[in-house]
Amino acid sequence: MPDFIAYTTLKLQNTVKDPYSFFKKELLESINLLEDYQFNKLVLDLENGTQKELELHQKWLKCWLHLLLSICHLDRKYGRKFAQSFVYIVLRTNCYQYPHCKNYAT
Repeated sequence: MPDFIAYTTLKLQNTVKDPYSFFKKELLESINLLEDYQFNKLVLDLENGTQKELELHQKWLKCWLHLLLSICHLDRKYGRKFAQSFVYIVLRTNCYQYPHCKNYAT
């Protein structure tokens, strides 16, 4: 499950960075079907939509982060390292930004 979450998050981040490669086929089809202003609006909506999707995905993950940290707390030997790695890799940030995560960052 953590691999799936990391994969999905990285895929969303790549889509936000370059939505054109992800929607390449659809955009190529729409060039001939839409007026310029409609196409520009579509591209803008795709950029905004992918950014919003990533934000909602990360917001959902943050809600469940405390459960993972609680599980990590049970394993005193590697729990902190796992918690730090999870936050860094999946959320692309460090533990110090989350109050309930600070205990695991030291």
